[in-house]
Amino acid sequence: MFLIFLIFLALFILNPYVIIGPVAYFFVFPFLFYSLLKFHKFFDKKTFFILLIMVFISLVGVLSSYIHGIDQYEHLKVSVSILFYIIIGSGLYFILRKNNLSFNDMIFMALLAILFNSIIVLAEVSYPGFRVFVESFLVEAGNRDWSEGFRYRGLASSGGASLSVLHAIGVVLLLYLLDEKYIGILKSAIILFTIIFSIFFIGRTGLIFIVLAFLLFFAFSKKNFYFLFFIILSALGTFLFYDYLVAYLIDMYGEGFYNYSLGFLVEGKEGVQEEGTLTTISGFLKVVPVTFPETIIGYGFYGGSDFEPWTDSGYSRMFLSVGYFFGISYYLCFFIILKKVFWLKKNLFLILIPLMLLAEVKEPLLFSGYSSRLLFVIIGFLIMENRFNLKYKLNN
Repeated sequence: MFLIFLIFLALFILNPYVIIGPVAYFFVFPFLFYSLLKFHKFFDKKTFFILLIMVFISLVGVLSSYIHGIDQYEHLKVSVSILFYIIIGSGLYFILRKNNLSFNDMIFMALLAILFNSIIVLAEVSYPGFRVFVESFLVEAGNRDWSEGFRYRGLASSGGASLSVLHAIGVVLLLYLLDEKYIGILKSAIILFTIIFSIFFIGRTGLIFIVLAFLLFFAFSKKNFYFLFFIILSALGTFLFYDYLVAYLIDMYGEGFYNYSLGFLVEGKEGVQEEGTLTTISGFLKVVPVTFPETIIGYGFYGGSDFEPWTDSGYSRMFLSVGYFFGISYYLCFFIILKKVFWLKKNLFLILIPLMLLAEVKEPLLFSGYSSRLLFVIIGFLIMENRFNLKYKLNN
């Protein structure tokens, strides 16, 4: 049964695209409808009222997009998806509970799903023929041919920053499970290094987020000896294998790939500045509504269509979609929902949420993408678990 749920979560999170369509849909939609039919009477009505408010705000974006001739539904798709993810998380609570599996078991499954994709990526790097084989049954996504080039996606529907952030979130899940004493230090170290090495071939953003995850863990965890252990282990591993890693990357892919994946960090502040990402992100954040009535209702743009000037920033897209009042209201709705479960697993959320909010600066990753799917399933699970725990306490 554990394996079945692991496969379900792996397909749900990674959502590989094949010729017949996204594989996850064939598993997720039946489970979604099953959860609605079987468990709808247990769902938290206040949470779903807030979710409906978020859907209404998205409809403002749709209306604005028609007014401005963009004609898109991206924001509405995001809000409806969030509603579905929370329903799926709520349904997972009942199914896992019935099979004597806990929240930590679900988090471990999610970690294993991310680890599995890391192993696939590293196998593709080591054996180019395997990459060709994997890509032969996946379809192109994101206007990129993933069968060649520096960046890999494994079994995920696409790669880049969204996938690299997911793998960094995998490290957050690892630290949480370590803090919970669910897994041991040795197993954690093996998983950690596998995920880190795979990120070299997925996207640079994840490397930075892993460092931030450790810093947040050190700041908020009471068990800081775990952090010190990993610092010593990481420093030792870097010292022992750094020259080998550099030589391997340059020998296999040339200095261009090395500079792309790691070299810009080794060069320090100047390398990061010259790399250009910070300048690009800063420019994206400046693309916001400045005229009336766009400051009130936005332009309806949330990606997925032509718009000038272009921006990838999630915050900018939110305000471009629905304006400042509705945009801020949308984020407030999210925090109201999050408040219901935040303190239940604060050792997880104190690391996870700051990283997700930071990721939103670069791309709309708080409400869409791999990490977002996982986040809202977690929230849905905990909302339902908390309701039943409260009910049990009241009855006793």
